[in-house]
Amino acid sequence: METKKALLNNKKIILLVVFLLIVVLFSLFINNSFERSKYTNNPERCNVSEGYIWNETYEHCLKESEITYCKPGQRDSDVCIQVYNPVCGFTQEGEKETFSNSCVACLNSKVDFYIQGECENGAKE
Repeated sequence: METKKALLNNKKIILLVVFLLIVVLFSLFINNSFERSKYTNNPERCNVSEGYIWNETYEHCLKESEITYCKPGQRDSDVCIQVYNPVCGFTQEGEKETFSNSCVACLNSKVDFYIQGECENGAKE
């Protein structure tokens, strides 16, 4: 009888842990979706007080600290590593495009800068 109670308690504990894990994963997913939604093309949603800037050329709200500009030396590379670490490159024409990594993005002479992650609603390389 005691063993059945212990097993039942163990099952309850396992179910509680699984439930908590699901809640934590779901909240991380929601938080990540919210963070990405700050990179919006809606100027009213661009919160300057949190370090975001509205870029007129690209009509996009970007976190200034996450922008990486391509340097001249990056454009001269003969070879890029084949690691998939996607970046969203912003071109001089005001368009955005997903590249497999920062090296590939900066080899494109039209890309001014990039941010980590795939572009939202952007074309893929």
